[in-house]
Amino acid sequence: MITINASSQDAVVLRYLLEKYPVTVKELADMLTLPKRTLDQVIKRLKRRGIIVLEPLPGKTYVRLVRHDIKFVGINPSQRKALKHTGKSGKKGAEAEDVSMAYQ
Repeated sequence: MITINASSQDAVVLRYLLEKYPVTVKELADMLTLPKRTLDQVIKRLKRRGIIVLEPLPGKTYVRLVRHDIKFVGINPSQRKALKHTGKSGKKGAEAEDVSMAYQ
């Protein structure tokens, strides 16, 4: 099990990779709006830990997540952001309930 500080830039990149695959380095930079130097440092750190690998193709470099046993640590329940969800029917006027985001 790999532990990652939940508030780190590494966690931001990893959460994105867990949600969307395949993704290129350029797409990561565009979607996460991280400075190029910062993203380069994060990628190097994650490669060194064996969490990701880069797959260069003509004109594109893909980032592949090779470890999926990631645990994000460092968030207290009081720091979790509440989301508003509508009822199952999705109709307007349905009562919204607060649901805490689940970080794994």
